[in-house]
Amino acid sequence: MHGVACNRILPNEAYTVARKEFLVVAMDHRGYGDSGLNVQMCEQGIVSDTRQIFKWIRTLTSNEIFFWGHSMGTALSTHTLRKLKELDGMVPSGLILESAFTTMREEIVSNPLGKLFSWLMYFNSTILDPLERNGFHFKTTENILSVDCPIMMLHSEDDDVIPWRLGFKLYHVARTRRNKETQGSVSFTLFPALGYYHVGIPRDKKVPQMLQNFIQRCRIEDKRRDGQHYSF
Repeated sequence: MHGVACNRILPNEAYTVARKEFLVVAMDHRGYGDSGLNVQMCEQGIVSDTRQIFKWIRTLTSNEIFFWGHSMGTALSTHTLRKLKELDGMVPSGLILESAFTTMREEIVSNPLGKLFSWLMYFNSTILDPLERNGFHFKTTENILSVDCPIMMLHSEDDDVIPWRLGFKLYHVARTRRNKETQGSVSFTLFPALGYYHVGIPRDKKVPQMLQNFIQRCRIEDKRRDGQHYSF
């Protein structure tokens, strides 16, 4: 699931890596690309759309399904997994979070652009509060507690959009507040400052092997799924 400044047809190096292991299913969030006009863009709506796509794919195959979210897509994919579990009783094989963050509020005030204005006395009332009133919360620290599959988190030390410390904070929440035995393990890999910034992690030569290892870990932790893989 893509980030805020992306859509499914823009070049994405994650697709190149994912195709080596998965049949990739890429979707535009509502209001992005050709994913509908005159639609209400809100977190709940996007999550609902993604749930329907997951359930449709599940009618086509009983094989493994993995979610891969980047940036804003990490919040959306985590929220989707929570709703799939709570409303549909469905759990995918694994979740990959690339450049994740904790909440919308923390990300905005930690973002380099947000820092320029966060000191203004009307920043909350004109920026943060309207986003929440329009249905954008992205409370991943809450949603990740309901994820019942293994999680692999990736972040770059030189990420210039989402500071890696937000990703690590989310990892700490998942590691300490989820039950590893019943909900699955979680890992966090911090890539050194090699010029990957916000979107370049899939270029790292170690990522394909990390992905293979993660798939094997998911199979060990949940052996009921087998066969071909699908990925968002």
